[in-house]
Amino acid sequence: MIDDAPAFRLFTAFEIRCRQFDGEWLVYHAGTGDTHCLQGDTAALFADFYNHPSAMSAEKLYDAYTDLAPADIDAILASLTERHLIKRVEQGADAKP
Repeated sequence: MIDDAPAFRLFTAFEIRCRQFDGEWLVYHAGTGDTHCLQGDTAALFADFYNHPSAMSAEKLYDAYTDLAPADIDAILASLTERHLIKRVEQGADAKP
């Protein structure tokens, strides 16, 4: 889906790929193969980190989720999904290219 998107590391442990598509930020997690669509403030944080992958923006992202075991991106994505801050993009006919 977004294999051609630039890759970067989040929290130095997990590679994810991220790109903007139709005004939405899609994040692909290389470890799980899941793709997520980010919404609201979460999208803004990831967009900031994606566009300016500096220690400062990574620290901002880290600080935003210190209560969610920030070294574990799976836990972060699961928690954000439960709180409806992101939604998983389903694979198949309705998947975005």
